[in-house]
Amino acid sequence: MDSHGKDLKAGVEYPYNRFIVIGLDQTTAGATGCSIDASVRFIQSIEKSFRIDLMDKMNVTFKNGQYVAHKELSDFKKMAKAKSVSPNTIVFNNLVTNVGEYREHWEVPASESWHSRFF
Repeated sequence: MDSHGKDLKAGVEYPYNRFIVIGLDQTTAGATGCSIDASVRFIQSIEKSFRIDLMDKMNVTFKNGQYVAHKELSDFKKMAKAKSVSPNTIVFNNLVTNVGEYREHWEVPASESWHSRFF
């Protein structure tokens, strides 16, 4: 990955074989519109190849026992109302913006994330 000819120090993880997490060390060079666009095009190419939607923000992914579940936001709201999920349900907070938040606040109880509004 590069930004205006400068190499970027980046990494990628695939937690639970379900997510694609891309990180950038901005201490050497920051992301630019071009490098961000390139990463989005990369994700879009995966979507096209596998006929999947990876960037739909209207979905919720959460732990259901030992499994990772994925529901539309409207279904998750219904599950919260029916008490099928609780404020203690572990959710994946994809609003994290840096590696520290990713490590400490990506997998959190719903009560500690934006999902808390449903309880």
